[in-house]
Amino acid sequence: MFGRVVLLDGSTKDIVLPGDKTSDSDQDEIRSELMKNGGRYQILGSDNEHAEFHSDEVVNVTFHEDTE
Repeated sequence: MFGRVVLLDGSTKDIVLPGDKTSDSDQDEIRSELMKNGGRYQILGSDNEHAEFHSDEVVNVTFHEDTE
């Protein structure tokens, strides 16, 4: 499971979700937190690259099953 953060400029970034945050209520909590306060998450496919998100740039967060 991963999250896709949709930004104000139309770009997206795929993020790694914490291992124990996969339920629907966890996803709602992550979405709400990012849209209200922003946050720092690991970029999907990277061992140590992180992205800092600011609440005023996050338009939406969607969640997807890993396909690999």
